[in-house]
Amino acid sequence: MYTGEEIFERAMAVMDEISPNGTLNPDDIAEYKAKAPMLLDIWSRRMTRIAGMKKTFEISCFRKKNLLGDMNQLGQIIENNAEKQEYTAKGANCFYLEVDGDCTITFKENGGSLSGKYSFNGGEETDFTDTINITVPNGTTSFLPLRGILSPQSQTSTITMTIEGTSYFRHNNRALSPYKYSSALKVPDFRPYYKVKMPDDFVSRSQVIAEYPTFEYQEGSPSIKWEDKDLYVRFGYEGLVRVVYTALPKKITSLDQTLEFDENTAMSAVPYLVKHFAMADMNEEMAREAKEEFAQMYVDLHTNEPLTPTEIIDVYFNGR
Repeated sequence: MYTGEEIFERAMAVMDEISPNGTLNPDDIAEYKAKAPMLLDIWSRRMTRIAGMKKTFEISCFRKKNLLGDMNQLGQIIENNAEKQEYTAKGANCFYLEVDGDCTITFKENGGSLSGKYSFNGGEETDFTDTINITVPNGTTSFLPLRGILSPQSQTSTITMTIEGTSYFRHNNRALSPYKYSSALKVPDFRPYYKVKMPDDFVSRSQVIAEYPTFEYQEGSPSIKWEDKDLYVRFGYEGLVRVVYTALPKKITSLDQTLEFDENTAMSAVPYLVKHFAMADMNEEMAREAKEEFAQMYVDLHTNEPLTPTEIIDVYFNGR
């Protein structure tokens, strides 16, 4: 891998700024050197999609237990017309549901008081005892998530979740679950497909592999779907999801940094710098030649990049 300084020196060689003894005059190249980190950062963003560094992100998925059951709760919208609707389960330590209107959610342990913590629509964790009063934002047109943790006295207690309101609203994806999370914010979505947070440097995916507990290995899966850059996994999927993705390089602020590209790609930064330096110097011929050279290198790099992932399916029958 090349550093920004090494690429800059090669650009200076093309610009004929290197003396016969192989040195650079700091005064002569000061303006070039000041611009170079910013130009390299622009270049790196341009090159990321076709030749960016590949990284691997893995997530281990399991079917989360819903004590209320799955089929009658996940994706099943229930209307509430100013009435009480109760859901009960033994051994619940956390909860999840989604609502689209103002409502009150009450929790009881064997008919008595029960406390916990909740978060509504991604908000801060809040303590509660027995009752949570929810007011949705004005203009709400979709379901908003409510999640939280409970502090029952016994793991064999019957937990009752009562959903009610004074006017019509709807609720969806209800769950009482046995998992003991340390924070309400850690309670996962109980939805037919739940969203997986991708790494902050995620730009685009190049391959998605699903590995099943029975050693089945395949690219893609009906249990996985994408919406633009968002990954969603079906609630019942159990196994490992591995995503090979193109990573956004770190912002270039110094020529001391190592460029996060292979050597062939990094070399395309030389004509890119020369083009901009020559344009600033009004050297139209050199700028044109550098532009053409960079354009050809860009095309070559893009051609070498696979347009679609290659399908690989290996199935081990595990004695079947």
